[in-house]
Amino acid sequence: MLTFILQLIFKMHMRKFTLLLTMVLGVFAANGQTCNDLFFSEYGEGSSNHKYIEIYNPTGSAVSLTGYTVYMSGNGGSYTNTFTTNATIASGDVYVVSTNQADSLIQAEADTVLGYPSIVHFNGDDALILYNGTDTVDVIGVPGVDPGSSWAVGTGSTANYTLVRKDSVTGGSTNWTTGAAEWDVYAQNTWTYVGSHSSTCISIVTTVDVTFQVDMNNVTASYTNVYVSGTLNSWSGNSNQLTDANSDGVYEGTLSLMPGSYEYKFTYDNWTGQESLDATLDSACTLTTGSFTNRYVTIANMTTVLPVVCWEECSSCPAVSPVKVVTFLVNTANITVGSNGLYLGAGVIGGANAIQLLDPDGDGIYEGQDSLSGTAGGNFIFLNSPANASDWGTKESLSGLSCADTANYNDRILPTFSQDTTLMFCFGTCSSDTVCQSTA
Repeated sequence: MLTFILQLIFKMHMRKFTLLLTMVLGVFAANGQTCNDLFFSEYGEGSSNHKYIEIYNPTGSAVSLTGYTVYMSGNGGSYTNTFTTNATIASGDVYVVSTNQADSLIQAEADTVLGYPSIVHFNGDDALILYNGTDTVDVIGVPGVDPGSSWAVGTGSTANYTLVRKDSVTGGSTNWTTGAAEWDVYAQNTWTYVGSHSSTCISIVTTVDVTFQVDMNNVTASYTNVYVSGTLNSWSGNSNQLTDANSDGVYEGTLSLMPGSYEYKFTYDNWTGQESLDATLDSACTLTTGSFTNRYVTIANMTTVLPVVCWEECSSCPAVSPVKVVTFLVNTANITVGSNGLYLGAGVIGGANAIQLLDPDGDGIYEGQDSLSGTAGGNFIFLNSPANASDWGTKESLSGLSCADTANYNDRILPTFSQDTTLMFCFGTCSSDTVCQSTA
């Protein structure tokens, strides 16, 4: 009998020891992750379907989401949804998942937008779990438990609030009893913090080099200096000048910025000119707040070179045909050049007196030059003694000839070319050289 009692006492103590050991190990499992794995950094349970979650990478390297799963345990596990992706989160960056009915500001930050049903169509009583393989690395709420309407979090709860992980948190928590104390609580429908996160894992004072590039080749206005202006410099019109070192029309400059989200636009000459961006046509690269539409970018914790964009566009400028010098030679043996001289004009050249042709050696062959695209085509014509830019009655008559473009006032057609070119003609004929046949 004594032996039985001793065995019973031993078993009871062992059970308590085992329970205590389990609790201790559980605490270590819940709090032992230090800047070495992903965790939830923001949770938005907004009105209607303005809902999202944010996952943060506190490590010093990019992390592939392959192998990670976000799992939602709805109403105590009576239904479930999961999410996986092969995307990568850069060091210090975040990955945002939102509903497809969320506010446009949320969706602008979202890396993935999901329709119903999904992990982001949650209510305050639905738990979220982040798995790395089969290991739980973070939770919001208690999986498998229905708390009624929500779990308490500080002065708020998981229902009708925005929760942002405190910057002192360095890892996920699998114990919601302690994890619930790791969040800053904000009013419902607060979108201010979505899209970036800071923590003591990656110092918030660390800056990265960000290169901005804009192609100004389609700007017709006169300007001297080009700038980038925005929240990155308190919208200064002359703090951050961009330069065009190789004179190709593309201006660029590198700024040292803290990782995060910025609004900006390209400007010139201290706000003498600025981009006019369209909220609809340029929606791929802009954010519209009230009447203001600006470019928008989120900078990760890494050196970033933004792509070259065309002024007032989200994409690069269309390729521009290279400009070549074209020399025009025209024999005037069939005419007497008038007192105003001989000119090249019309079409891609300009007015009736756009370019004067000269005959310095007196051989009757007049010569002039213009810079033109070799692939864009167009029209032109020679004119004898025009009085002004609109004196088209003095142009050569090609009506009925094979070299006349009947769709464009019977003007000549500019051929295509790939290098500096000399074109030869005889006034009033279709001759392809400067030899004129007598018209008598």
